[in-house]
Amino acid sequence: AIGGGTILTLPILASLTYTTYQYTTTPNDQISKLHTPKSIYYQSLTNLIMTQLGQRSNKTFQSSCANAASENEALLLSICKKHESTEYGKQQNLKSITSRNDFRKHHPLTNHDHYQPN
Repeated sequence: AIGGGTILTLPILASLTYTTYQYTTTPNDQISKLHTPKSIYYQSLTNLIMTQLGQRSNKTFQSSCANAASENEALLLSICKKHESTEYGKQQNLKSITSRNDFRKHHPLTNHDHYQPN
């Protein structure tokens, strides 16, 4: 089993190694005079963190896309539930909506003007 310290140490060690590699192999005319080993380190560490967060977000997004119909229906029902006690929700009887098909049967087709105050 990998301990908690190892989980933190490995990315930092990898980042330091990458920083050293970048600093020693990149031609001088391609490195900003203001770019220091410390700034390269922080940049590479930030890139590592952003890559991990991006991969996690992409996994969630892909999962949502695979279940788009059920995700959309769940969102629709949560919106109906949230607004069932409002004046509009009572007028449209949103409390009785239990599925996308219910919504399509009982809620009128609307446009933006429908939601403007009288």
